[in-house]
Amino acid sequence: METNENILNIYLADDDDADQYLFKEALDEMKVNTKLTVADSGIQLLDLLENAISSLPDIIFMDINMPVKNGFECLDELKQKDHLKAIPVVMLSSSCLPESERMALKLGASKYICKPNTFNALVAEIKDVLSMHGRLHNWIPIFG
Repeated sequence: METNENILNIYLADDDDADQYLFKEALDEMKVNTKLTVADSGIQLLDLLENAISSLPDIIFMDINMPVKNGFECLDELKQKDHLKAIPVVMLSSSCLPESERMALKLGASKYICKPNTFNALVAEIKDVLSMHGRLHNWIPIFG
C-alpha cells in the first residue's frame, strides 16, 4: 500500500494547455509516483498554495510567461511567505535569455530551464530536476 510519503507532490503553473499536457505525459513516461496539481496562472497557483497548508508541494514548476501575474512576480511573492519560501521552484521559459535566468535565480528559484523542443528532452530535464531534488529539499532522489 502506498503512503503519501512515497508520492512526490508536484505543482505546475503554466497557462499553455499543450505544455501542461506534455508535462503530464513526461511524468507518466518516467513512471514516477506523483500527484500533479496544475494551475493555469500565477494567481491560481498562489491561491492553491494558500489553501494547501497541510499538503504543500514538494516542488513547483512554473512558467515565466503567464498573464496577469507572471512567473517572476509569482516567485517573488511566494518566496516572501514564510510557509512557502522553502519549496523548491523550477522556472520554465521558452526564453533562453541569460538575464531571465539571473532574475529567476536572484528571486529564489532553484533552477531555470529553457523549455525543451522535444518530448525526450523534456523528460530528461524533469528527470534531472527530480534526481537533484534530494539536494534541494532533503528528499530521497528517485533516479540514479
